[in-house]
Amino acid sequence: LNTKQRLLKFGISVDPIGVLCEKEVETLEHLFFCCPISKLILHRLMMKVGIQNSSDSLDEILNFVSCHLTEKEAWKMAGKAAISLAIYILWKERNIRIFKGKKSNVESITREGALMLSKIKNLKLTARNVTWAEQTGINPSFWRKTGQQTTRYSLNQLTTGGGMRSTKSVP
Repeated sequence: LNTKQRLLKFGISVDPIGVLCEKEVETLEHLFFCCPISKLILHRLMMKVGIQNSSDSLDEILNFVSCHLTEKEAWKMAGKAAISLAIYILWKERNIRIFKGKKSNVESITREGALMLSKIKNLKLTARNVTWAEQTGINPSFWRKTGQQTTRYSLNQLTTGGGMRSTKSVP
């Protein structure tokens, strides 16, 4: 990724200060993991999937991921998704600030990430989504709407032929 520090190494004249916090030189580590704004967004997205990690360095975060998020359990996959999603939305926000001159606040950036995470946790019951969940090891709930009722199933219930997990009426 062409951070400002990398562009300077290529001889391109740019202001080296990152556009998120406007305080430090924009390196990969600072942009995604050390910038106060990045840390806050990453922390909030990790909390959305039930993981608390307050590491400040890229090495500590990568170590946490490699040691604790290596299995295909749902929460571990969600943790990896939260980290990947944070990187994606931070890079997107950085580029919008540089190229379009627009600036979103931390709450709206986090809200966008949380919305994307919720889509992973709550999938519509389709053959494609079930196949994807089986292949990745994620165990989200799936929903099917029939008339006024929405029925939720877990992946285990679908693959073992078990019954529905919960049903609720939709207004």
